[in-house]
Amino acid sequence: MTKLLSESELRLLFWDTDYTQIDYKKHSKAVIERILMFGSMDAYRWLFRFYETDEIKKVITTSRQLDVRTATMFMNFFGIPREEMACFKNALG
Repeated sequence: MTKLLSESELRLLFWDTDYTQIDYKKHSKAVIERILMFGSMDAYRWLFRFYETDEIKKVITTSRQLDVRTATMFMNFFGIPREEMACFKNALG
């Protein structure tokens, strides 16, 4: 079993919620989004050990919460076509 992130990392990532109440399976989309956008390298390593790659890719393609920089980085990392990225659909510009 993969251990959770450190308390200090969790506090930084989930500043707006009680991180002790997070269910990492039930709230996987929110956890993945938050780590992709604000996580450290340690958080990224944890993310890829804790969640299946397909689950991470699904969040990347379906999330409308990812900022352009994060979405572009992971779109390129996984070779996902821009048209498949929900965060770019109906975007201005």
